[in-house]
Amino acid sequence: LTLPPEITGQIFLHYVHNPYIGRTGEGAHNPLLLAGVCRSWRDICLSLHSLWSSLRIYPQDHSHSSLISLLGRWLPRAGSHLLDLELFRLSASTSAILSSLSAYSPRWRSLHLTMQTPSSLPEDRHIKGRIPHLSKLDLDVLEPYLGRPVTMFSHAPKLREVRLSAYSARPEWITLPWIQLTQLEFGCSLSGCLRVLAQTPHLEVLMVFITLMDRDPPPPIPQTLAHLRTLRYPRAHHGMLLDYLTLPALRTLELKCLEKEGCPRMRSLGVRSSWSLRSIHLVDMTSEIYMSCLWSLPSVEEV
Repeated sequence: LTLPPEITGQIFLHYVHNPYIGRTGEGAHNPLLLAGVCRSWRDICLSLHSLWSSLRIYPQDHSHSSLISLLGRWLPRAGSHLLDLELFRLSASTSAILSSLSAYSPRWRSLHLTMQTPSSLPEDRHIKGRIPHLSKLDLDVLEPYLGRPVTMFSHAPKLREVRLSAYSARPEWITLPWIQLTQLEFGCSLSGCLRVLAQTPHLEVLMVFITLMDRDPPPPIPQTLAHLRTLRYPRAHHGMLLDYLTLPALRTLELKCLEKEGCPRMRSLGVRSSWSLRSIHLVDMTSEIYMSCLWSLPSVEEV
């Protein structure tokens, strides 16, 4: 049975999903596998630029040059399509891989990096000001970092969604266009968190982890996030962050591990915000705390 190339191409588009290179071979659901079947399939694969527009990269401890060579053949096949890239195990020994990707930074749409420390990143000048389409940034930092601030993502006019996982009590380790962001996930000390939230008035979705002890007292004035619709607060415990927030537009609240002291703080937040909460998710707390939270939320429709 011979199918028209257009239909075969659509089948290929449904087949290719989160392709990766590096790790162990090239994995399933990869356009390289399809292109290796026969000449006609290869021609179809090479004509479908979107097949090559997303890629997960797993560097090994050797053969970096062959991986860089493969990237040099893969990414040009995406044509003018925007790129969704993930690079794992970034370190000083593998930073050349990210440097090779920086040549395509004007077409980055989303970028996910997992690294030991930001010192593994290439010099800011290779990327800074050259990411006009970057809308989503995800950075996992695995070790404590006290080095120079990372500024390469400071000029990203379309950046809206950021996830930061870092061993740092100070958000100043990275410079971002905070005021643009509509979705943010991060963790730091309470005072560091409030310093960030003072710069993010347009947030609509927030997940925050208060992760480390605070050396600096937080400012006494609450931060008003007028557009925030969803707040996810794992490790809420005493709920101290709630004392410093005003959230008039909040519709969904998720609290985990809230302790007894946190219930009055949540109720005070509701009064202060005059919210009309629609959905609340309460996880890993006693039934007493659970009921104490619920009784003050008459507008809730989903629990």
